[in-house]
Amino acid sequence: MAMVTKEQLNAALDAWYVARERAGLEQQAWGALTQSHGSLIASLRQHGHTWTQAQAEFEKLSNAHRESMLSAWNDMDERCREYQRLRLIYSEQQ
Repeated sequence: MAMVTKEQLNAALDAWYVARERAGLEQQAWGALTQSHGSLIASLRQHGHTWTQAQAEFEKLSNAHRESMLSAWNDMDERCREYQRLRLIYSEQQ
């Protein structure tokens, strides 16, 4: 079993905090897009899109935001598992 230093443990926790922040920002971005559904559709319609085309564009944007959010959540979970793994090793060393 490899040795884990306090610095490595702190770095893993910092990486989790960064991932958590990214996940929160991605969720806010998707929420903002979802809340702007009506105004975005109206804007696309004003710029020549049919309702069906405007809805399809909104769905593409929404899907991209959702995928980014899910990716961020998965990254956060991975960083959490890594921190927990290192913390266990570190505590066994003490």
